[in-house]
Amino acid sequence: ITNEFVYLHIHLWTDEIFRVVFSKEKEIKNPCSKLPKDAQMLIGEPNKVDYSITEHKDTIVITTKKIEIKIDKQTTTITANFLDGTDFFSQKKQNFETADIHELGLAKLNDNYACFEALELENDEIIYGLGERFDSFTRNGRTVDFHNKDAVGTTSRRTYINIPFYLSTKGYGLFLNSSAKTDWQIGTTDTSALQFSVLDSQLDYFVISGKTPKDIIKGYCSLTGFSQLPPLWSFGLWMSRNSYTSWDVVDDIAKKIRENDIPCDVLHLDTAWFDRDWNCNLKFSEERFPNPKEYIEKYRKDGFKISLWQYNFIPPNEDNEHYQEAVKYGYLSKNKDGSPYQLPETCVGSWTKDVTIDFSNPNARKWYGEKIAELIKLGAGAIKTDFGEGIAEDAIYQNIDGKYFHNLYSLIYNQVVFDYSKSISGENLVWARSGTAGSQRYPIHWGGDSQCTFEALASTLKAALSIGMSGIPYFSHDIGGFLGTPTDELYVRWAQLGLFSSHSRCHGVGDNNYREPWRFSKEACDIF
Repeated sequence: ITNEFVYLHIHLWTDEIFRVVFSKEKEIKNPCSKLPKDAQMLIGEPNKVDYSITEHKDTIVITTKKIEIKIDKQTTTITANFLDGTDFFSQKKQNFETADIHELGLAKLNDNYACFEALELENDEIIYGLGERFDSFTRNGRTVDFHNKDAVGTTSRRTYINIPFYLSTKGYGLFLNSSAKTDWQIGTTDTSALQFSVLDSQLDYFVISGKTPKDIIKGYCSLTGFSQLPPLWSFGLWMSRNSYTSWDVVDDIAKKIRENDIPCDVLHLDTAWFDRDWNCNLKFSEERFPNPKEYIEKYRKDGFKISLWQYNFIPPNEDNEHYQEAVKYGYLSKNKDGSPYQLPETCVGSWTKDVTIDFSNPNARKWYGEKIAELIKLGAGAIKTDFGEGIAEDAIYQNIDGKYFHNLYSLIYNQVVFDYSKSISGENLVWARSGTAGSQRYPIHWGGDSQCTFEALASTLKAALSIGMSGIPYFSHDIGGFLGTPTDELYVRWAQLGLFSSHSRCHGVGDNNYREPWRFSKEACDIF
């Protein structure tokens, strides 16, 4: 559009990082301002930067101790270079020869705005990052589906963890400070351009210069936070299945682990530790899992921590006290009439008709966090924060618009569980499926529901590399794959990757779909 005034801000954040904000509003907005700081992507603060501004005939030059930023007066093109003259960043403008470039601009359709940006992409430049990507480690030539969702396997463009940060071999990284729906075109519509757009009236991004990937990722983490070290025991093997259905089953697993001389530190209870499978009320089944405190202590003495599954949805069952409390006190996302919002049939990967905890509500955070803390007091070592990537945009949340909350939700969900767990245990740990920028502050993440195929194994390796280049150092995945039943060879090959990942877990879908190594051939178990 050409009939509205727009503003362009350039902020020096450090000697090596600058912020660009393009907006129809004069003031920089923060759609997440009502959320706690540690539940937002951007938590860093700007440094005091010594700089100079020099105005030439055609350009304005801003110089720090490390970089120069140049603004072309005629075209407003922003470029940047190191002080040795090496260029590392340049906006790209449209001309007759580049008809498919969507340069810095603002578009409007009805009441919806979108902002666009295009940057120079050189022939030998390689782009990494943008989160957990199963399709390719390098992003060149890729269109990115940048909307958190259940990946339904691990061989597609879908992902649980979209991170709006990429790293270029040209010497810079870019962090897009927005949780709104985003589109990335990495040398696709035009091979000479890296283009992105955001469904919002403001475009807000940081350019992070650096001579090495390490420098760039460190700069990114200075904006979004650094990961904390998980406890030592978490680096041991986690043994799991969806699901162990009673303490008797867990006893048998623990006994056979020791009999087979399998080093193991964690036994995980998945969806079946409630009175019935998936009826998540954070209470142990009195029939199948009685006396949880005593049992957990027994396993601790035998060298096992107990991990517990839960998710951010609540089954709307009349006998679920958890649901009744959430409705009574208004802790759920809502419809316009104030009734609890239920997930529609189109919500792929989640149980439809479930209701969603509104973690933008501080009272809901406290209510849920205290329930998590009680489980840690019982002796639980870790909480698995499943789902989180599929909340509805059209639901009403107390302190944020749904269009901003969808991609951001997993960050505050993991933060609540992480913080309340740590308040009791003192340890830095969740076992999380979904995430976004800043999620590295709340380790550990695993790669979701992979198929039991060699293709899914290869894609898991791509995701592990990609998420590492996106600022998340701790990553795991289901050894053997989750969906299906692995062959002996696939199980062994997956173990070779899984046991050299930062964190290692055997896990698969089905109460009797085994992932314990002695369930496979003797050769496979010996190699494991």
